[in-house]
Amino acid sequence: MSERDLTIAEMREFAIRVRDATALRDVRLESMTCSSRQPILDVPMSVDTDVAVSVRRESDQALAARSRYNVVAKDEGDEEAWSASFVVLGEFHSVSDDPLPDWGGDAQASFGLLVSAMALHPFARELAQSLSARMGYPSFTLDLLPSLAEEPPDRVVTVTVEDDSEMLGEGNR
Repeated sequence: MSERDLTIAEMREFAIRVRDATALRDVRLESMTCSSRQPILDVPMSVDTDVAVSVRRESDQALAARSRYNVVAKDEGDEEAWSASFVVLGEFHSVSDDPLPDWGGDAQASFGLLVSAMALHPFARELAQSLSARMGYPSFTLDLLPSLAEEPPDRVVTVTVEDDSEMLGEGNR
């Protein structure tokens, strides 16, 4: 595992290469745990959300992008009302019959943070909204993710790249 500093401009170039060679084929829930306090708390709550993104080559033709969410709602006394942890998986397949190039960890990390996180987030928003309501609380909608692509091109982002090209990006979005 190694950490690398990349500028937003570099990340954009890397992400475009991967994006242009792949298409989102499938999105699904990979895992989930949730809990809620009973009886239902009928008080104002604050909700904290942590998001982590990873991308791994699954085959010569496919990448698997995972967005991991930890969402916790607490009352004013910092007591947990409900929580949900889940992983949304997106499969990106080659747009041609040729094997995907070996872009390396920097490109996969950039693609994960700039493209796959944004592509998978609407599915996570719907899931969080449904889960909170099914636990008996008001429907909660996750905020929109701020896009790193909107940042100045010279901003530096530290990404962690595993030796097997799995990437863990900025944990908190």
